[in-house]
Amino acid sequence: MSINPLLTCSVLGIVLASALGAAAQNPPAATTSPTTASAPAPVIAPQADRLLKEVGSYIGSAEQFTFHADTNFDHVLPSGQKLQFAASEDAVLKRPSGLFIEWNGDREARQFWYDGKSVALSLSTRLVTCYGPGKGAVVG
Repeated sequence: MSINPLLTCSVLGIVLASALGAAAQNPPAATTSPTTASAPAPVIAPQADRLLKEVGSYIGSAEQFTFHADTNFDHVLPSGQKLQFAASEDAVLKRPSGLFIEWNGDREARQFWYDGKSVALSLSTRLVTCYGPGKGAVVG
């Protein structure tokens, strides 16, 4: 199976944008201490590592699945004041050629569709909807 580069970029972009929606809207504050190369590697519990790999394998082999996520995140103003925002995300995957993602937050709403033939992305706060060809299969 192969994937059209447009589809690859589109799917990757929307998945990353959805998964990291809060982070994209809230850039990290500047730090005063530089990161050093000698920082110790994080310790990962063997059971946690095994469970993550099992879940990844299960989701990677599923013909279809859905999930819903509710998130809360802070946006820190230069004055130090924190503003709290919320968002919810729904995703539906039906292999080989069906993907829908909807992300609704206090600051923005996004929808992404892929039906095996075309790709569509809608950004409601920017009043933008994009359509394009996107032949291929959803793999991985």
